[in-house]
Amino acid sequence: MKISELYEEIMNLKSSLPHLFEGAEIEFPFKDSTVPIGQWSEHSTFGIVITNDGIGSKSGVYFFAKPCGEVFYIGKAAKLHGRIWNHVNTPGPVENGKRQFPAQTFRSDEALEEIRSVQDGTARLGVATVSKPELVSLIEVFLHTLHLQKYGKLPAFNKRIG
Repeated sequence: MKISELYEEIMNLKSSLPHLFEGAEIEFPFKDSTVPIGQWSEHSTFGIVITNDGIGSKSGVYFFAKPCGEVFYIGKAAKLHGRIWNHVNTPGPVENGKRQFPAQTFRSDEALEEIRSVQDGTARLGVATVSKPELVSLIEVFLHTLHLQKYGKLPAFNKRIG
């Protein structure tokens, strides 16, 4: 699935369960971004959550995707900043404002393209902030289930639903 599909499905879920999502705000801070996680040339175009960006302290779901937008991991977090950075770890500097993430934590003998995209900073990040933390797990399980139904498997780095 593509990041854009996940955003759409989250809104479909919210619409289909209005009693659960009443008063919940869901925002997509990277929705229109095609900036890779390693692009740090300008503050306004970061492709990853950063300290004091107003996103990292919120709860929500997040997705890592290959440069083409195909999602390879769907996760959830009570505080997005720390959880996302646990996956990529401290980046190393590279010329032209781009960074790489050689210490990233994704491991697999089969999903080498996905790992390389995180390591070289070309992976994309999708984020949905959710104002009601109690809904985050529901959204994550819903997205895992959709992926499983559509492709017969979970995203490459998800080991189980939820």
